[in-house]
Amino acid sequence: MEKPILKLYGTIYWAFLDRTNDLSGKYMFDLGNLSDAAVKALEDAGVDVKHKDTQGYYIVYKSKYPIEIYDKNGTELDNSGVGNGSKAIVVTSFYETQFKKKSWIQPSPKKVVITEMVRYTIVTGK
Repeated sequence: MEKPILKLYGTIYWAFLDRTNDLSGKYMFDLGNLSDAAVKALEDAGVDVKHKDTQGYYIVYKSKYPIEIYDKNGTELDNSGVGNGSKAIVVTSFYETQFKKKSWIQPSPKKVVITEMVRYTIVTGK
């Protein structure tokens, strides 16, 4: 069965767009605060949608390659420092993956458009 391509609106959390996550070894981010319609479309595509009180319904994107981001005008943005709370539109496709005899449908970010940027900064105290 052919999987759809979805345009999802949500909030970015835990973005590793320009470097790999130490635990997974992949570039990745969560897209949270998904609408009920988005959750239904994702579940219909076979994706396991997760829920946390802090980010609502969400999915995790993973990639072997750095994830490029764009602004509303199509201009590529610096993908370092995208912080929790950044708003985005993510054009999403899907692929089947397998690990230890278990298979599942993984969402793949085809295009990420940042509509509202929140920069990640390290706050140091004394």
